[in-house]
Amino acid sequence: MPVPFEEVLASMPPDSQARIAEAAARLKAAHRTFLELQATDTAYRETPEFRARLAALPEEYRVELLRQEAGRAGIDRLRKQVEALGGKLRITAEFPGGGTMVIDED
Repeated sequence: MPVPFEEVLASMPPDSQARIAEAAARLKAAHRTFLELQATDTAYRETPEFRARLAALPEEYRVELLRQEAGRAGIDRLRKQVEALGGKLRITAEFPGGGTMVIDED
């Protein structure tokens, strides 16, 4: 029989409960920021504030925003053209610190 999450959480030590609550709060804040950035207009996306908020998000949120931006930039059309020629389009962002992130891969 399944055990409700609340019961499992209540049986944990207080320090574990606190860590879980902190992690949940961070995830909720990141998701709120993601939704705010997702709804911004094009002009705001060019500002240092937008880039700073984007950089502070967990990678999965950054990748999703960049995928959405790529779609708006006409990448979907380019993908269809590449696929019509028998190829696959893969977009990878390379950052100054040496990090990379796959933005769009189908």
